[in-house]
Amino acid sequence: MEAVARRDVILGGGDVGKTAILEAIALLFSPVNPTTLSEPDYHDRDIEAGFSIEAVLCLPVGAGMSS
Repeated sequence: MEAVARRDVILGGGDVGKTAILEAIALLFSPVNPTTLSEPDYHDRDIEAGFSIEAVLCLPVGAGMSS
């Protein structure tokens, strides 16, 4: 298969989570965590529950990188 350059776009109405997705991706790839979280950052302000960010990353065959 031939590699194809692509652009992904996140569309949606106001206050549906687009920025939250991008911020989570930024946190995932950050070598350090310079972000300070406050109570409003948690769902229903429930800071006891905590949260985690998980991802599964896949590269296409022939991308030139190996594990």
